[in-house]
Amino acid sequence: VYVSRLIIEALIKGKTTSAITFSTFLSRNLFQNVNFDIVGKRKIAYAFSTVVIVVGFVLMYLQGGPNLGVDFQGGRAYVVDFNKTVVSSDIADAIRPTFQGAGLEVKQYGAPNRMRITTSYLADDETQGADQKVVAALNQGLTKFAADAPVIKSTSKVGATIADDIKRTSVLSLALTLLGIFVYVLFRFEKWQYSMAAVIALFHDALLVIASYPIARAFGLNYEMDQIFVAAVLSIIGFSMNDTVVIYDRIREYLRNDPKLTFAQVVNPALNSTFSRTMITFTTVFLVVLVLYIFGGETLRSFSFAMMIGIIFGTYSSLFIATPIILDTYGKQEERERLAAGETITTSPGEAPKLRPTTV
Repeated sequence: VYVSRLIIEALIKGKTTSAITFSTFLSRNLFQNVNFDIVGKRKIAYAFSTVVIVVGFVLMYLQGGPNLGVDFQGGRAYVVDFNKTVVSSDIADAIRPTFQGAGLEVKQYGAPNRMRITTSYLADDETQGADQKVVAALNQGLTKFAADAPVIKSTSKVGATIADDIKRTSVLSLALTLLGIFVYVLFRFEKWQYSMAAVIALFHDALLVIASYPIARAFGLNYEMDQIFVAAVLSIIGFSMNDTVVIYDRIREYLRNDPKLTFAQVVNPALNSTFSRTMITFTTVFLVVLVLYIFGGETLRSFSFAMMIGIIFGTYSSLFIATPIILDTYGKQEERERLAAGETITTSPGEAPKLRPTTV
């Protein structure tokens, strides 16, 4: 941001007028003067989010719990190459007996002849002897595929104790992030309802991303929840929070310009006037993550999948969840208090007045 400011100041230095523009012929009039009744659809949004979250967590339960990576459940993971295309289910059926019924997941890892085999067999035993036993069991299970020349290319291991520590640290990092955001919004906008709405919306985003994993798994997309997943969730929280604060700022701007207006009167104009900025930001970030998902390789696929889902729902929650929650908690209470004080309010709660939108 600082470097960008220096560049812009250098370009306009000594000029009374400047031809610098931050828009193109495509974006200049995009979503200008729109007047969507966004808060009027908030109950539909609440219901939609609830359904998606419930469906996701029910599927997670039916699938035997979350698809945790080695980071969170402990165990060992092996990347195995074959000299021809193999089927993951055939590999799993062959090696499951040698792991004595312990947790096992086999999935394609990039190339069709490369598999990632994850197991919790002897996860509590972190000795070198246990490592050798697991490798021996793996090789024994792969003897059926000896003609395909299986070769273990890489190995990773996380002990059960370390996995528990990683889980606790991940949950703590998420909790501290939300707490920090609550305090920041409280100091910046001076109303606890703003903080509460922001935190609820961000937690809602995290739940939707978590719910998307079992839903994707039901369609054959097996992505693990590991430390990279936690990094994606925290990144999504930052992205969504940025959108939300821009909308909050526009609401405050409207209220400062005309203190006679109520929150309910300015909420839709604020959402509409920032709609262009919200959509442009969403599109540019989403396209970058989409390219990462397609071309980033198997290692980054889980991260980019979580980011794509989070960017979609983060943008959605900024419009349909965060600000409408303030309307339901603070906005309507404000109108009742003003009416009780004898003030005349010309607009019904939640209805957008015809204010001139300002694009961001």
